[in-house]
Parts: sequence; C-alpha cells; structure tokens
Amino acid sequence: MSNDPDYQKPSSPSQYPDPYKQPPYMDPRYIHSEMEVAAARMKSYTGAAVLVFFLYWLFFLPGLIVNFIYYQEAQRMQKLAGRSLPGQGCLAIMLWLNLFVLILTVLGGCGFLLLGVLASAM
Repeated sequence: MSNDPDYQKPSSPSQYPDPYKQPPYMDPRYIHSEMEVAAARMKSYTGAAVLVFFLYWLFFLPGLIVNFIYYQEAQRMQKLAGRSLPGQGCLAIMLWLNLFVLILTVLGGCGFLLLGVLASAM
C-alpha cells in the first residue's frame, strides 16, 4: 500500500476507531428516552383513583385488585418520571386503608370464631 501514489495515511487516530473497543455496557432497562420521561411526567392517576373508589363501593375484592395494579403502575411511572404523579397518593391511601380494613375483618372473624368455639365448649 505504501507504494500506491493515491494512498493517504490517516491524519489522526480518531479517524479510524479501534474495531475491538466496545462501548461501556448500559443495561437497557435503565435507558429511557426524553420522550418516555415526558410521557411519564404527564401521566395522571386521578381518573384511576376515582374508578377504584367506585369499584371498592360496588365490589371490594375487584376494587382491591385493580387498586394494587394501578398502584404498581404508578410506582413504575414515578421512578421513570422522577417525581410523584397526580392521583398516586390517593391510590396509596385507598390501598393501605382497605388492606387495614381487610386485616381487621379477618382478625375480627377469627376472634368471633374462637369465642364461638369457647362458648360451645362450656
């Protein structure tokens, strides 16, 4: 090649990058475009909170399930957006409050069952 009159030597080492050099590894789960972040910041869970409220009023268990699903999605979007989203706090309060009510109901039912067993044994 050096005998060829048209051959030009590379002017700088950056002109031809090293073919064996790899870029640093970046986990694709944590790479988000600006568009995804902007869409996450515009997301609102107020409508979902109202829907969940009516589902709790009509049917407790489906309301609890839908509330849990929306709350998990709101948590993921919060991590992506980098801030709390509208309606997310309402979903959290309804979820924890209704879980507390469910636990109290189960414990109260167990207590009445235990009292019934003890009363029938006497």
